Amino acid sequence: MMPYVLLGVLLLGMVAALAYLVLLRGRQQRQRELLRRLRSSNMYAGVYALFRGCERRYVERVELRPEEVVVVFLRPEGDTQRYVFDDHGIDPLGPEMLYALAQAAAVDVPCLQDGLYYRFDVRTLTTPAGRRVRYYTYTMKEKRKDYLLHSIRAKNRQMSH
Repeated sequence: MMPYVLLGVLLLGMVAALAYLVLLRGRQQRQRELLRRLRSSNMYAGVYALFRGCERRYVERVELRPEEVVVVFLRPEGDTQRYVFDDHGIDPLGPEMLYALAQAAAVDVPCLQDGLYYRFDVRTLTTPAGRRVRYYTYTMKEKRKDYLLHSIRAKNRQMSH
């Protein structure tokens, strides 16, 4: 009797694992389709131009919010560029499309892919109406930021002598 119980538990575990894999595959296909739709949209053309501006600069932080994309550069200090969706006649992004945008950002701003230098976070904002909204950030790690600022200062000192 004991071997049948063990076999039943093992079989049940295998069925659960298979169901999970099917669910995961469906989710991945849905994300790929959202990413494809996002990349072919007019909105993404504008955001992509903002991302292209990051190529030769040190990106301190990228915020992907339902209503805008904000890029903060390390130098000059506090230099910020934004793409506000409403300014371009675009409604705020829903949760799935916003996540797809966060995935696209990691591909189109290659430095964000480096886990040694950047941290990806999911944040929550409470609106004045009391609604909780998720958004995403890529933030340069402090150690990397300190290193770059030190290097920039040293280079500036060298040039002034």
